[in-house]
Amino acid sequence: MTKDYIRRIGRRVTLTFPDGIETNDLCVIQPLRYKNKMYMEGVGTDLGREKDSYFLMFAPPGFLPPGDLAGHVLADEHFTSWSFVRRDTVFLGDEPAYDWVVLLERTGGPYITVQPVSTMGAFGGETSFSVAVDDENAVCKWQKSTDNGLTWTDAGGAGEDTAELTVSVTEEAAHQLFRCMVTNEAGTVFSNCVRIIYVTGPPEITAQPQNVIVDTGENAVFTVAAGMAVSYKWQTSADCGGTWTDTEETGEALTVGAGAESAAVLYRCAVTNPAGTSYSDAVMLTLADAAPVIMV
Repeated sequence: MTKDYIRRIGRRVTLTFPDGIETNDLCVIQPLRYKNKMYMEGVGTDLGREKDSYFLMFAPPGFLPPGDLAGHVLADEHFTSWSFVRRDTVFLGDEPAYDWVVLLERTGGPYITVQPVSTMGAFGGETSFSVAVDDENAVCKWQKSTDNGLTWTDAGGAGEDTAELTVSVTEEAAHQLFRCMVTNEAGTVFSNCVRIIYVTGPPEITAQPQNVIVDTGENAVFTVAAGMAVSYKWQTSADCGGTWTDTEETGEALTVGAGAESAAVLYRCAVTNPAGTSYSDAVMLTLADAAPVIMV
């Protein structure tokens, strides 16, 4: 059985659990190709090209244990070692149809445990890319490409020979690809290719939070949506918007327990990227079961 044959039809493989139990019940593996778009997120293939080292495994629903599957490996007579990258479940209606897992074939050399990701940057500023490797003695060398990955040269810049590269955001850099070459005694591997996502202005808020009316003791949820955002920070104001104080919430949604104290402040979200910060509309929480206020 050759890899070419596997590329055509896929094949069953043996899944080895951390406790040593092995099984190949209906587990099928095939190469991960660009047409498998729903499985590609986070894999970082080079401009949509197939990466020989990534494969896709299908398993019956509920067959795989929950979690990140740490310690599990796939092996058979042709392939000796795999690492799990990501997983999910496909549903037909409300019923799970099958589980799928993206796998990385381990063929020697260091293993990049955390891949770099494309990051936003504003012209005139700086941005950075980083990797993590399972061998502290491995040597990192960042590279850049000006022709969409056909040829590569040393990246230059701060941290070129470390796990983190810092890049000045220029128009030239914004049209380049970056990757990290990692080498140890067993061989050399390359990270995913990443690029600078350059931004020319603060995030655009596409959906503003809305006022919420709930009963005391219930939860009120405020949400915001924005394009080209890097971070979110919800804020409160106890003086009708005169001053604002950061909360601990840093996501697109803020959940607040409804009560007299939480109903006495305004809420907004500060949405930031490297080019600046945009602020959402200020909204309030109203207690539906509070005694009415009589104005005289």
